[in-house]
Amino acid sequence: MILSIDYGLILIMQISIFENEDISLYIWRFISFNDYKKFANVSKCFAKLYKNTSFNDMLISKYYELNNIINFCNFSIKHIAKVSKYHNDPQFMRILLKDYVEKYNLEDYIKSKKFIIIYDVLEIMMHGINRNFGRILKKINKCKKMYSGIVLNDKAYIQIMQLLINIGCGDFLCENRRNILKSYCNNTETITKIALTSLIFIMVDEVKISASKKKLIEMRTNKGNEFIKYIKYSNLKLVCPKYFLRRIEKIYK
Repeated sequence: MILSIDYGLILIMQISIFENEDISLYIWRFISFNDYKKFANVSKCFAKLYKNTSFNDMLISKYYELNNIINFCNFSIKHIAKVSKYHNDPQFMRILLKDYVEKYNLEDYIKSKKFIIIYDVLEIMMHGINRNFGRILKKINKCKKMYSGIVLNDKAYIQIMQLLINIGCGDFLCENRRNILKSYCNNTETITKIALTSLIFIMVDEVKISASKKKLIEMRTNKGNEFIKYIKYSNLKLVCPKYFLRRIEKIYK
């Protein structure tokens, strides 16, 4: 006996399944980072879930898929490179992973699930080494708006700040750590450090923790004033465009 298949009925059943919010939500939890957009085109429910899913939530999904901070950093660099059309194997990456990410304790930071911060650090660095002033400013402005809504416990905050500060300071104050940007020319290194310093200041200004940040804010204010003087009286105008330095100066204040 040959059974006839009603493909129209099957299609209706598939649509009905995907338009069920409870089923769609369950399926959404198991979708990989690379497939979010594809599923968003399947049904209105998936489209709505995609619209309401933050980029950090997508990064959380990717981290648990990879289950390793080193793998997550490698993924992030490749994703940033693809979006921005950069080379996806930057020279700084090997030192960053071996001398910094592997050696620093990031356990509490990882538990916080705020993977967007380390993703932003990598994106800022990629824009810096590519001297993409416009994208640096765009990213900094985005971070300034977004980080006001981030709350970290004190240990997680200290861990990610320690990593970020040591990446930005190069080999100065970093015991047994190689300068991440040593393979780049002085101007590229300067541009990248300016961008990283901006992110550090935003972390101090915007991210909320339970402990007092009074001393940290005082240090940030003093350093900000030093950097503003440096911007005005150094030869940075030969390295960076004026519009870039003006915007950076506002963040440093």
